This record gives sequence, structure tokens and C-alpha cells, in this order.
Amino acid sequence: MYEIPKKDEWLTYRDAFMDLLNKGATLVANQGNLNINRKLDERIPENAQLLVICDKKTIALLNNEVSYK
Repeated sequence: MYEIPKKDEWLTYRDAFMDLLNKGATLVANQGNLNINRKLDERIPENAQLLVICDKKTIALLNNEVSYK
């Protein structure tokens, strides 16, 4: 499990979930909130701490494309 920052183009959890799924990662939580599947159409707060499950190769690829603030 890895923490990733919110991308500017992700407005809702669904945006992030689908983008990450297409890249081989599964969005599972924001901080300690594990019910992301029930909140897919809610906006992601700017201070989100998104947690994904993926392998090391996928997180390396994600880290290379994410612009950190």
C-alpha cells in the first residue's frame, strides 16, 4: 500500500479510481477512510492523502508522472 498525492485533473474519487485502475493500481482509501467505493462521485479534498494498492513497478511509474506540490 502506498500514499499518492491528488492530481489536479482528478475532481472526484471516481476520476482517480478509474485513472489509477487503468494504470494498474487500486484506490482504497483517503487517509483512514476506507469507504471510497461509496464516495466515488464526491469531490476529492485538496488535502487528500490517497492510498493505493499496487506493485513496486506501478508505484514507480505513478510517482514519475505525478507533479508534487
